[in-house]
Amino acid sequence: MKRIVAAVASLALASCIQATKPAAPESVIPVPTERLYLFQETTDETSQVVATRDIGLLAKGCPMTFLVDGQKAADIRTGERAVFNLAAGEHVIGVEPSGGGLCAMGDERRHRNEISVTIKTGESKRFRLSVDVNGKPGIAPTTL
Repeated sequence: MKRIVAAVASLALASCIQATKPAAPESVIPVPTERLYLFQETTDETSQVVATRDIGLLAKGCPMTFLVDGQKAADIRTGERAVFNLAAGEHVIGVEPSGGGLCAMGDERRHRNEISVTIKTGESKRFRLSVDVNGKPGIAPTTL
């Protein structure tokens, strides 16, 4: 009987811990200005990178830092969106755990996930920030 109870409890817990999912657009909120550190000034020469954090139980346990060209641009929590104004050209953007939480076990740089993106003047590109079931941060283009 104890084995059955343990098995059912394990299955219930496993079903709760799922990869993150996109937030409904109407429920997304902006990152507060005190957690936006760089790339906030806009000019006629800049382009926009929009980063939106997923929602879900696993996401709440993984605070994230958004990086632009290796620089800490913002700390973004679940269901939040930030807009970054970048010069046209090629940039490396990414996410990593921002300390503490489920995803920061061990060396945080080991969990960093980055991609290269090329943007044109006046262009806007959107990215989804996620966490997989192993606690690894993800970043991918999105239309949301």
